[in-house]
Order: sequence, then structure tokens, then C-alpha cells
Amino acid sequence: MISPSLLRPHRNLAPVVGLLILSAYTISSPLISQLLAEGRYSYFSVTAAHYLGFACLLGTVVLYLCFRPFFWYALLITLLLGLFNLVNFMPLRMSVGLTFGSATVGFDPLSFVVLLAYYFLHKTAADSFLRKHLHSLLPQPSPAHRTARWRESVDQFKQTFARKTDEALGLIVTEQKMVPAAVTAARELLQERNSNDLAVQNS
Repeated sequence: MISPSLLRPHRNLAPVVGLLILSAYTISSPLISQLLAEGRYSYFSVTAAHYLGFACLLGTVVLYLCFRPFFWYALLITLLLGLFNLVNFMPLRMSVGLTFGSATVGFDPLSFVVLLAYYFLHKTAADSFLRKHLHSLLPQPSPAHRTARWRESVDQFKQTFARKTDEALGLIVTEQKMVPAAVTAARELLQERNSNDLAVQNS
């Protein structure tokens, strides 16, 4: 009997192997059916989506064994293809439809459950992966836009700090415990007050 301690390091592969076995059974079912009953056809026909699903799963296992860093990318692509019914792992296609106006989009519940399970098992790493890659895909604000947003944030803090004493503002600047925009707002308020005091003295 195989020790659980030997299997634990490869637990990420278990769902993929399960899907691979299911996919292998799917594409071999017509052959098994014809062997058991001559002249009898299977209740479903194997399609290109079945073969592609098996190939994707097999490739994912190979990447896990030989090129581990690419395993997660292959797994994500395979499950997303399954989710949108572009590949199929089971004899019969199961689909849950969502309607958006006049368009209906079908999702494979099995791929969704496996994808969700992987997400919650590796939530921290998955969130980091999504932030990294979604951030690179989203359009980035221009330097002028970032400057305007920064100025707006500083001005909001200046309004909030307007009634604080010089000692309180100096403490914010010295301790540096608040966000940079808040520290900048406190520093600017102190500078403005000092400038006003000098102007009064010189007048």
C-alpha cells in the first residue's frame, strides 16, 4: 500500500489524474461497447472535443512531471477550455446556461467545481497570480492622470487636517505612520502656515 506521506507532495495532481481517467474512459467507451455487444453502437459518439480534452489533460500531467513551473498555466488553460465547453472530459456534455439578453453562454459544472477547488486550496497564491496578470492586462493610467489623482488625494487630506494643530501635523510628518498622501498633506499645511506667519511678520 502506498504511504499517504508519499502522495501528499503530489496532491495537486490528483484532480487532474481523476479527470484524465474519466477522459480516457470516455474516449474508450465506444470501443468497449462494441466489444461487449457486437454490432451495438455506443449511446454517444466521441468528438474532437473529447480527444482534445484528453490531450490537454495528458499534456498537463507531463508538464507536472517534467516542467513543473508550466503546470499551473496548463492546468488553468485546460480547465478554462473545459469550463466553456471547448473540450469535454465526460461521455455526455453537461452545461449550465447563463442568459445575457438574447445570448446564452453554457458552462461545464465539473470544470467549474475543479477550478473552484484549486482556487480555495491555493487562495493566496491564486489571488497573487490574478492581481499580477490582470494588472498587466488592464490599461494603465497616464502620468498626468496619476498626478491628478495624487493631487486630489492630498487635497482631501488637507481638508481633513485643516483644524489640526501644528503639533498634531508635525507628529504626522515625523512618525510617517499614515499613507504618503496624508503625510504630504500635513507637510504642506505646515509649510503654508509658516509662510502665512512670515507674511504677517513682514507686513
